[in-house]
Amino acid sequence: MVDLVEAEEFPAGIYQLETSDPVLGGPPNEATKAGVDNIPHQQLAKRTRWLKARVDQLLASVVAGSTTVAGLLKLTDSVASTSTSTAATANAVKQANDNANGRVRNARTVSAGGLATGGGDLTANRTITVSDATQAEAEAGAITTKAMSPLRVAQAIAARLAARSVLGGGLATGGGTLGSDRTITVTAASQAEAEAGSVSNKAMTPLGVAQAIAARLAARTISTSGLASGGGALLANQTISVPDATQTEAEAGTIATKAMSPLRVAQAIAARLAARTISTGGLASGGGNLSANRTISVPDATQAEAEAGTITTKAMSPLRVAQAIAARLTGQNILAGNGLTGGGNLGADRTITLGTPSSIGDTTSNAVTSTSHTHEIGPTIARSATTITAGNGLTGGGSLAADRTVTLGTPSSITATSTNSASGNTHTHALSAATVGTLYSQVAIGAIGSCAFCHVDGGELISPNTTVAGSRLSYSNAGNASGSLGNHPSGTWACAGFIPANTASEERKTLWQRVA
Repeated sequence: MVDLVEAEEFPAGIYQLETSDPVLGGPPNEATKAGVDNIPHQQLAKRTRWLKARVDQLLASVVAGSTTVAGLLKLTDSVASTSTSTAATANAVKQANDNANGRVRNARTVSAGGLATGGGDLTANRTITVSDATQAEAEAGAITTKAMSPLRVAQAIAARLAARSVLGGGLATGGGTLGSDRTITVTAASQAEAEAGSVSNKAMTPLGVAQAIAARLAARTISTSGLASGGGALLANQTISVPDATQTEAEAGTIATKAMSPLRVAQAIAARLAARTISTGGLASGGGNLSANRTISVPDATQAEAEAGTITTKAMSPLRVAQAIAARLTGQNILAGNGLTGGGNLGADRTITLGTPSSIGDTTSNAVTSTSHTHEIGPTIARSATTITAGNGLTGGGSLAADRTVTLGTPSSITATSTNSASGNTHTHALSAATVGTLYSQVAIGAIGSCAFCHVDGGELISPNTTVAGSRLSYSNAGNASGSLGNHPSGTWACAGFIPANTASEERKTLWQRVA
């Protein structure tokens, strides 16, 4: 018997025998399907050899683990072991963690503050001390670094009290320092002193006050005058009487020794009113004496009476006045005259309107008709035949048959020789010396229109108004010595002086004006 040939390979798949495959043993060949029944067995054998080779490699590399070598470690539940080749289980970790949670770290520190001293980290037992003040320190009350026991507090209070006094003042006597009990005395005045009211060093009791009041009242009398009677000394109750007048006395109104009650006043008023009468006149009727309510009547005219306006025995209410006015207005008319329309009776608002005017022509006159009017054109109003003509310096104009515009003509340029003049459809202006000076003073050095004293290079003749580029000029002084600033102005410059040909360099200086 021969074994299958094994190789250290890992085939991607295992061949599945098909129903059409023949039962054929012998050496397997995947390409030709020879020994087809052994092909799956050989593939599985190859995978097995490949896996065994990998397991052998792993077993060869497994060693015991330590703090210096990576490897397998044995698990332990011990929380007291010092081994460096075992690993803690979850149970051991939990026990250690539970133990740690119940302890304080050595790095923690207990510190003292305020009146306490001592403390430190928790690597050893620590003591916190709060020092007790001495009696002398407690009584002095000056230090702030010690605490006070009840004894020291009592000693400090006693020292403070011994230095304090309670004294009697005013009506009080006695007292002394608070080192012991003291008595404050307020002496009560005697009856004689209370009634005399002269001492000022004793107090008054309620009895003394009552006695003093009784003595004062015995010396006082209540008297009456006018309508009042009675009274007397205040040693006993006294009666003040004010007699009430009778009805007869009240109605007569003649005595002056009695008072009037509300009833008597009402009776007196009624008697007076009964003797008085209210009478009417003019448009009013009614009235009578005032012993009872009376009515005064003023009759209101009817609408017919108001509109007729003939009776004199009745009054007019606002309604009757309005009705009378409306009746009067309805009978009156406002009429429109010549040139006007509208109008009517005054029973309602009316409008007077100016009639539509006729057109104004060259030949119309001032006239009015029944519903219209017209006007004459006065001699001061221009007609269409009138013409407006543009004079010197102006353009435009024409007849007044249409709107016309007169426009100032385009002015000519102002030069140094221009004058104040107007001709044709243009004009010009003269420049005064003051204006030229003002304009020049506003021109910056180096700007167009400014002047500068400059040196010019070259040797040709330079006549007035000859222009050169600013790059040929250099700002200079007026002396004969050679030299310049070396700064070249910009733009184009015109000669305002004269430089002969072939002159020395130091003499080629003159006045220039920038023109562009």
